[in-house]
Amino acid sequence: MEQKTYCAFISYRHYTPDKEIAGRLHSLIENYTIPSVLRGAGGKKHPGRVFRDQEELPLSSDLGKDIENALDQSEWLICICSPRYLESRWCMRELEYFIEHRGRDRVLAVLVEGEPADAFPTVLLKDTDAEGNVTDVEPLAADVRSGSLQGSLKKLKNEKLRILAPMLGTSFDGLYRRQKRRMRRNIAAAVCAAAIALGGFLGYHTYQRSVLESERIASAKNEYDLLLEQADVAVNNSQKATARQLLLQARELSDSIGGYREDALTRLLEKACYAGNLSRIVQLDSEVDYFAVSAIRGTEFFSPDGTKVLIPASGYILDCCDAVTGELLWSTSFGQLITSARWKEDSSRVVITSYLQHTVRVVDASSGEVLSDIGINWVSAAGYHGDDIFISFEKGFLIWSPEEDPDAQKMMWYMDELTEQTASGRIVQGSYAVKHDFERFGVVDMEGPMYLYELETPLKAIDGYALSPDGKRLFVHQHDDVFVCDIETDEILWHVKREKAGIYTDDIPDGAGAPPVWAGNYIFDNERLTSDYLSYTGRIYDALTGETICTLEDTCCRDATPDGRYFLCSGGVYEAATGKLVQKFSGYLYAADKTGDRYLSAGYIHTGMGGGTQYRVKEYSGQLYCERNDMHRVISPDGMYAVYEEVNGPGFTVLKMDGTNWQYVVRDFTPQYWVNFSPDSRLVVLGSGYSVIAVYELSTGNRVYLSDEWYFACALGGFTFSKDSRYLMCSSKNMDWFCVADMETGDTLYQMRATLPVKGWGFDEETGDAVVLYEDGSALCGDIFTSAEEVLAYAVSLSAEDEID
Repeated sequence: MEQKTYCAFISYRHYTPDKEIAGRLHSLIENYTIPSVLRGAGGKKHPGRVFRDQEELPLSSDLGKDIENALDQSEWLICICSPRYLESRWCMRELEYFIEHRGRDRVLAVLVEGEPADAFPTVLLKDTDAEGNVTDVEPLAADVRSGSLQGSLKKLKNEKLRILAPMLGTSFDGLYRRQKRRMRRNIAAAVCAAAIALGGFLGYHTYQRSVLESERIASAKNEYDLLLEQADVAVNNSQKATARQLLLQARELSDSIGGYREDALTRLLEKACYAGNLSRIVQLDSEVDYFAVSAIRGTEFFSPDGTKVLIPASGYILDCCDAVTGELLWSTSFGQLITSARWKEDSSRVVITSYLQHTVRVVDASSGEVLSDIGINWVSAAGYHGDDIFISFEKGFLIWSPEEDPDAQKMMWYMDELTEQTASGRIVQGSYAVKHDFERFGVVDMEGPMYLYELETPLKAIDGYALSPDGKRLFVHQHDDVFVCDIETDEILWHVKREKAGIYTDDIPDGAGAPPVWAGNYIFDNERLTSDYLSYTGRIYDALTGETICTLEDTCCRDATPDGRYFLCSGGVYEAATGKLVQKFSGYLYAADKTGDRYLSAGYIHTGMGGGTQYRVKEYSGQLYCERNDMHRVISPDGMYAVYEEVNGPGFTVLKMDGTNWQYVVRDFTPQYWVNFSPDSRLVVLGSGYSVIAVYELSTGNRVYLSDEWYFACALGGFTFSKDSRYLMCSSKNMDWFCVADMETGDTLYQMRATLPVKGWGFDEETGDAVVLYEDGSALCGDIFTSAEEVLAYAVSLSAEDEID
């Protein structure tokens, strides 16, 4: 390239402040020392000479040879722009001549006064292509506008870099940072002598401060690690509000230690914010028998200390399992149906009755040893009150002290008027027992008197009843009447006449024949509504007023949480005060552990509760990403891996198809029907036709996720990864149940139950959320956090609610 005489030509009006700024810029450019890394092969230390005409041009028809030669010999043209610049005919000619011979890309501008539209020449703001199309452009410009000349000259000290940067072939930011570093070096050099003089003292002082800072950082890191460890324990125990509070404390601490272990905090915060999703923590060695659950009215499943759980394996067999490991500890059997089973308050004993076998049995809860086995005619139920056992039988109530009277020869007998064999009874809770026939109720409080309540409508059968937690009020569902009465006074506190009669039965399979459940100030009434007994509904009443809170179709309740806030039902957990579904679940939840956040289903113990971050949209307008296979795919998207089943045994083989003939065999899972790969070809997901899903890392064969959730037992419908390969969404064949799992943590984030016919499912293209799209255009969505900032903001938004809880 031809070497020019001038590095720049400054075009300006000879008026204040234009000429002063032009003069200062002239000096700044010529005296600027180019950073060594930008000097190039020539090694020039300064940009070069700058041409600046000292006088106004004469009033002639052209620029004059001197000006034209100077423009021809200049690498860049710098225009000092103001409204005055546009008024100068010769400034415009200088600009037009330079653009004609050198091009507009080498024109720079300095804005001195006015707005760009009033100060920049049109040729710098508009560009016309070969076809005559005009587009708006933004010139390379420095802005030194200020209220005074001194202010503009001061701003020029930094803004000069915007002019020098393109001249030196670099960016403004890069040049600015180099100038700052140069200034710091100069300052450092200026104080070097003083620093050396004070070196001894400052060195010692600095060393001490360094030691103290190191100790502070080490202490902060230890505290941070402890908070994360405590939060991890809280998350695993489903104490997610506690976990969030601990993690937000850790987040504040991390800012003082340079973002230490932020990834670990974010992962834990995600787990704590995907709140309330029931997850299996143990599979029991014994499965619940639906018929037996209906028969054993009033059974307490979990022991008071939460270490054991009673499982009615059939109508005749009662198993006891370890509630932590699921191991079967002991089993006891009867020749006739078991009718009740209750724990002693210290969890050391279980008392069991059989109505037709006329037996009351006391069993050691640790070993299963039968300690007592006494005969009582037509015994309905029995329960502990301290060391005594309270027994309801045909002719009244008995109090038995096994420790003092092992042969049951000195039992105290309370006679009542309900002596017919048609009467039935059950221990409800604490020290209260209830017994009834078609017309009357008898209620006994072991701490006080016995009450007898006569129904006002004796001709109607009793379909269901429940005693209030304090034993003072009774809820009765009698055909088309439901009411609550005060047992001591016989006063009807409220009464509702139902338009449609409900039918209650005990002998229905699937656990639906359940009595009403009273929790706090709310009552869940289970009732059948058809003569074929195949469909049922649930109704929640306000126990104080009789107001119907809501009606829940195809829903049956068996228990409530210890705090009385939630009902445990078929299909999920419902908020007692509103009837809102806060946790979807397949099948039945039978009981809640009174000592912790654990729940019993058919053969499993789960943990966690709440709706999590699922939400509904009335009209879904997004686009779904769903790469699921309807056939067996065996080649990864990048063509590097192939997966096929083993011929001679269970397992599958992964072959790396890069010419090395490298392969390995995984024998802990055999795919049946379903194989799919993540979009990045890092993972392979395998599924059997009946519920089991496993995900493996292709490069190593390590398993990163396994789910054998029993709600998919009917059949697996398919699965898809998210676009970024982090999340996996699975569907049942009928598209009524879905789960979403995180491949980085191995956690199941969502169990999503479709309540309407499903049109499609997958991940939203824009938000990444899991979506179940209904045929009516609405959708059920599961929020997927896409950044650490998003999950942090969500956790902070929950913090006020966490404090209230």
